[in-house]
Amino acid sequence: MENEYEKAISALSEEQKDAVRHYCDSIFDSGAESECFFYRLGLKDGIRLWKFMKKLMKTVS
Repeated sequence: MENEYEKAISALSEEQKDAVRHYCDSIFDSGAESECFFYRLGLKDGIRLWKFMKKLMKTVS
């Protein structure tokens, strides 16, 4: 993948290469923020599920 990226930008001017790199960096940064957001939501859901199951087990036994 890295080689393909390098081939694709090799014909560009330095200014264009910088623009492409900046664009790619922003996409990766926003993806990282999304991953953290969804991880936290999943963690909260997991804790809620665990608490619910704990209550359910108490009422069943």
